[in-house]
Amino acid sequence: MFWIKATLHGETVYRGTQGTPETAEYVAAHWRRKGATVTVEAGPSNGQRPRRRKVSKARAFGALWAKAQDAGLRAAQETRPTPMIVQQHASPLNDASPVVQEWTVPGGVCGFAWIVIQPGTSSFARWAKKTHGAMRHWVVGAGYRGLSHWIGEHGQSMERKEAHAHAMAKVLREGLADLDPKVEVYAQSRMD
Repeated sequence: MFWIKATLHGETVYRGTQGTPETAEYVAAHWRRKGATVTVEAGPSNGQRPRRRKVSKARAFGALWAKAQDAGLRAAQETRPTPMIVQQHASPLNDASPVVQEWTVPGGVCGFAWIVIQPGTSSFARWAKKTHGAMRHWVVGAGYRGLSHWIGEHGQSMERKEAHAHAMAKVLREGLADLDPKVEVYAQSRMD
């Protein structure tokens, strides 16, 4: 027994069974000529459909999150922040006064970065809240919109945190296109 499934533009256009390899290939060729993507599965001769193990959404979300986190960490490590110079003047209210002391902050400006997951009621957002502590995201003038997950790594370096958040959001967007297509993920940041 052979199970055939044909999809065209993301929609299933044919699902059926054929008894011989020849007839299965004939039906598959017909749908391929029409531009469909065709999968043919051979099953046992008793007519029972082969059982496929279904991966739970939570497990798929976990694998995607780990991949996104790795991408974020790599992006942050590859980022070379512009060092910040901090100066103490003799008169704190007069920038023209002589510099008394000067420090260099190699991590650049201080700040924060986070990813936003919208809508907050999606299965991925609920999973992120339960598993990684994503919090309600506040938008000025609009109220709560989705969830946010703050990037806690990389000390105070805003540039590294931004690189992490943008890389993480990109991987999540690409991966969620199949798992939870209505979800939007993007990065935001602010200086401290």
